[in-house]
Amino acid sequence: MSRLAHALDALKRHFGFESFREGQDLVIEAILGGENALVVMPTGGGKSLCYQLPATIREGTTIVVSPLIALMKDQVDALVERGISATFINSSIAGAELSARLATLREGGFRLVYIAPERFRSDRFLDALSGTPVSMLAIDEAHCISEWGHDFRPDYRRLREARTLLGSPQTVALTATATPEVRADIATQLDLGDVRHFIAGFDRPNLPLRVAHTKTEREKLARTWRSRRGRVARASCTPQPERRSTRSPVRSDGTGSASPATTRASTTASASRRRSRSWRVVST
Repeated sequence: MSRLAHALDALKRHFGFESFREGQDLVIEAILGGENALVVMPTGGGKSLCYQLPATIREGTTIVVSPLIALMKDQVDALVERGISATFINSSIAGAELSARLATLREGGFRLVYIAPERFRSDRFLDALSGTPVSMLAIDEAHCISEWGHDFRPDYRRLREARTLLGSPQTVALTATATPEVRADIATQLDLGDVRHFIAGFDRPNLPLRVAHTKTEREKLARTWRSRRGRVARASCTPQPERRSTRSPVRSDGTGSASPATTRASTTASASRRRSRSWRVVST
């Protein structure tokens, strides 16, 4: 059976799909062939499947580096529901649960393990990882590696050292947006050598764009909430007074359907997780 045929069989068996989205087959075939890959694929284009599916086929553990705790949990929950052994190890777990996950990792009991880049600073994690056969390192939001990237994060710059500690396993770096300069910097910073580049474009057909003319900020927000009646709407604000002014028109828009809530840097992790879960429930 060819690599692609094997991948298609695993796609149907584990994920329930009959075919790949545009560009996924080329990336997965290269990964199954043992090549390092740098993947630029739009949000919603199926980047995560490009490393999740090979992880179900190959022996060993795939380490997935992701900067977002909520995204880790969502992806791990979806994988576990499909019967794929996966977990995340981050600041949201501790004590006996953390010990149990590290023990299973040490025994090679996970196909995929999601971590934040800062996790490589933990001696306890590195000790558990030392006896684990790592088959692949997948780096999501890889633009964070580059000092030219628009979301630079220092611990991403240390992933080259982490990759060396893992024995320089096959590596796939993925992002939705990266200029040629950022792509070159990612490859250099990770020491990927002769890496395959896959550029799937930036069109995002699943994200509709609409323009509405309004005279004031208050009118704009009220109109947004009305158009999202019964669904989730989010507004990003920086200063606290701006958050307060955002909540006000939501409460007074007359629809009776909005229940505004804010998160901020000082919000505790547990409160932020509860609020995030409530948003997801409302939007399903």
